[in-house]
Amino acid sequence: MGPSVKLEFNIKGLVYDPDHRGNDRYYFRRKGQKKIRIHSAPNTEAFREEVRCAELGIPFSGDAPKPAIKPSIKAKPGSLKWLALEFLRRNRDSWSEAYGNTIEGVLTEICDSATLSANGTRNGDLTYAGMQLKHVAQLRDEKSALPNAANRRVKTISAMYNWAIGAGIATNNPADKCPKLKVKSEGFHTWTIDEIRKYQERHAPGTKADLALRIFLFTGFRKGDAAIFNRRHVYEAEGERRIRLTPNKTKGSSGVTVDIPLLGPLADAIDNLPKTQLTILQTEHDRPYTANGLGNAMRDWCDQAGLRHCSAHGLRKAGAVIAAESGATSQQLQAIFGWTTSAQADHYTRAASRKKLATDGAKLITLTEMKVRRS
Repeated sequence: MGPSVKLEFNIKGLVYDPDHRGNDRYYFRRKGQKKIRIHSAPNTEAFREEVRCAELGIPFSGDAPKPAIKPSIKAKPGSLKWLALEFLRRNRDSWSEAYGNTIEGVLTEICDSATLSANGTRNGDLTYAGMQLKHVAQLRDEKSALPNAANRRVKTISAMYNWAIGAGIATNNPADKCPKLKVKSEGFHTWTIDEIRKYQERHAPGTKADLALRIFLFTGFRKGDAAIFNRRHVYEAEGERRIRLTPNKTKGSSGVTVDIPLLGPLADAIDNLPKTQLTILQTEHDRPYTANGLGNAMRDWCDQAGLRHCSAHGLRKAGAVIAAESGATSQQLQAIFGWTTSAQADHYTRAASRKKLATDGAKLITLTEMKVRRS
């Protein structure tokens, strides 16, 4: 049986593969790769754009229907699974899509496993009121090989119970006093000045790659914020052009807004864009990037410049290092990068202070009687 709607165009790699009930299903597939489901209605602009995104290997950011949360078992009122679903249902709209997907993934993994019970009962079937500190620590330690993932479990459980307390559903937070694991890794590599120059040598001014560098370096934006950055975020006050944006990461929590000057190198690049272009950085199809799509594009641009160890987030760190070493205070760094606590800012200012003290102190290590033998 063929499709119920005849496609108006043919694209290599687009295949029709109905489900077992005969419902239309379209997929995009390249040889040797997994097929990608195309959700949009055939012969629509959204369908064409979703296929183009599949061709490019980037996520589609359109209005294709998103799968509903499907619990692996029926959520019994009072169970951990029930609490998790309530937490998601009541808060999802106030979160960014990326944050919501992360929270859902963490809670689904916890609820679908059966590690807290000796008789094999799923964690999601246990009562949320019975969750104790030792249980949170056990869930954390299951991910000890991946400290960041382990700590994300603690943070997610704590956020869920804090919400439940405020909603009158729970009376205590079992994760409140659960310590996080130490993370030995320094995380993303911080770009050096020489690496920034090497990138610029490969990507000339006026290219999308150069514009992306300027956005990350001169705003400190995360990928998701750089992707949505547009002309509406730029305004003028007292003769100075500025950028005002509420980061996706803080929209559903602190609501901290970043308000920083529009620096010259970025202002010049924006002024050279078509006046009708709303979003500052766009794909080859004149569409806004998704956060993951922009990250993938930066990965390609870095690889082209021979900087395989560099990333978009590393540029954000580079901006913090440069600012700190130029004398920025912790409070200034917090304002620039939208951090809600001083912990991250203090890390950079302390490192900058140590570097300056070491530089100045090393000059005091002298032995005047030592002379260089000249040949």
